[in-house]
Amino acid sequence: MLHHMPMFLKKTNFVNPTRSRDTMFDSAFNWEGGLFGYLEKYPDEGKGFNVVQKLSTSSQARWTSVYPCHTLLDSDPNLPLLVDVGGSIGQDLKPFVEKYPETASRLYLQDLPSVIADEEACQVKGINKLAYDFFKPQPLKHARAYYMHHILHDWPDKIVLKILENQKVAMKPGYSKILIHDHVLDDSRPVHPHAASYDITMMAFGSAKERTEGEWRELIESIGLKIVKIWGSPSSVQGILEVELMEGVAKL
Repeated sequence: MLHHMPMFLKKTNFVNPTRSRDTMFDSAFNWEGGLFGYLEKYPDEGKGFNVVQKLSTSSQARWTSVYPCHTLLDSDPNLPLLVDVGGSIGQDLKPFVEKYPETASRLYLQDLPSVIADEEACQVKGINKLAYDFFKPQPLKHARAYYMHHILHDWPDKIVLKILENQKVAMKPGYSKILIHDHVLDDSRPVHPHAASYDITMMAFGSAKERTEGEWRELIESIGLKIVKIWGSPSSVQGILEVELMEGVAKL
């Protein structure tokens, strides 16, 4: 696909593309609708994609060793605890369940219907599974945390704002968090080769990009959210942005 890059970028005057419905992937495969539309139409390809997601996660530090997950347990037992938005086959919920098995009934895995329907592929049992399109408002209200791993880097800024807005409407002020698990590039240092390769890949598949800390802050704060802290590991170029509602946001 990348051999289409020079020809595709010539159309954009060699400016980074930002249209999620006119991507290098679409051009290479003579397709309209982006990568995820393609995977939905061709489920066998989608299963392969989910396997890749699982393998890529297995080679990384578990997010539960980066973020202080025990802080989430201070929560209302009558409300959802953790919602894994676009969580594929549950590879990120698995370490949480292993650490806190008593919470399984309050954990939710969300993804497109074809992914949720694949019982055999799901990595974790005993949790709740819910078909959900994150381009629509989040139906699970007042969860302690909405977790997104490698979701927002798939999309250009305009779409990222829409996805975040759809989670924001479900948040309970002073209680709910959004946990964004993604690359967080240093604003002042050279980009790590691993992150640079991801950046090019995201541009090719979704007219998207990896983001610096400054870019994350600008996006998040523009819609009434704030970064409380960025959790990271010295061995990883990824981080977990802990996000809350800004003070003064009206309660639902």
